[in-house]
Amino acid sequence: MECLLFLFRHGETDWNRQGRLQGHTDTLLNATGLVQAEALTERLRPHRLDAVVSSDLARAWTTGRIVAEGLGVPLISEPGLREANIGEAEGLYWPEVKSLAALRRFVTEQPYRRVGVSTHGAMVRQLMKHALPPGSPPARTRNTVLYILQYQAVADRLAVLTEEQIG
Repeated sequence: MECLLFLFRHGETDWNRQGRLQGHTDTLLNATGLVQAEALTERLRPHRLDAVVSSDLARAWTTGRIVAEGLGVPLISEPGLREANIGEAEGLYWPEVKSLAALRRFVTEQPYRRVGVSTHGAMVRQLMKHALPPGSPPARTRNTVLYILQYQAVADRLAVLTEEQIG
């Protein structure tokens, strides 16, 4: 079984703009983030997604909801795509964590083959680390960055097909 993953980071929040660590703190998209999510929807339109799976934190969920509603596809919550919980460091300024387990579970349990993945900067970096060749520079994770990945469940392999430039 093969699946295309359209991996994207949520739109901008005020904390992103300020350079503050968010972790599990449930921050909302700001006006720029809402505009970014709309632009992302249009960028994803030609890819004919079957569904969007999203972190349940508001900033990713709202981005995922805007995309899913705009494309007329289901939106499915996956808490395993949450940003890392960084405890007392939340609200301070910057690190990373996470794994492929949530996506592996989703792909094996759901029938969708073209899936938008609305998540967070640390998750994007971690998934891209798995998808890129060893020694590659870290993936860029600006708000609403979009990477198209191919996931092969049998080989448990993730490969980067392309990075799309968004607005």
